[in-house]
Formats: sequence, structure tokens, C-alpha cells
Amino acid sequence: MTSELLFEKQGGIATITLNRPDSGNAFTTEMLEAWEKALRECIADDAIRAVVLTGAGRIFCAGGDVKRMARNSAGGQQPWDR
Repeated sequence: MTSELLFEKQGGIATITLNRPDSGNAFTTEMLEAWEKALRECIADDAIRAVVLTGAGRIFCAGGDVKRMARNSAGGQQPWDR
């Protein structure tokens, strides 16, 4: 799991924490991959009865980190980025 997305299970409750408070907890590609992995782990674990999704700091989630996602994309800068 990436340090930008924290995942813990305790007493039948899984907690997923978006951990980029300086960026408004905006999702990155790596965070989305880690989020999917965490959710799949919750689905596979019959002991998990609830999943709590929270954000570190004052902002829950500002959406996607578009600049970082574009930088990581195979095509690089997109035409609409101009």
C-alpha cells in the first residue's frame, strides 16, 4: 500500500484514509490502484462488515490530481492541457 493511501482492518471494520492533506487528498493513479487493492481485500475478507473512507486533514477529497495523472500517462500532455 502506498503511504498516500492508508489501509487498516480492526474488529470487522476496514478504514481507508486518503493521506495527501497538502494536496486536498486529491487522488493519484497510484492511490486509485491502492484503493482498488484495498477494496478487493475487503471483499475477500468475510470478517469485514464495514468500510470507512476518510481523508487526512481538513479536506476529504478534492477529486483527481489532474496534473500528476497527466504526467504519469503514457501519452504525456493531452491536447486539452494547453
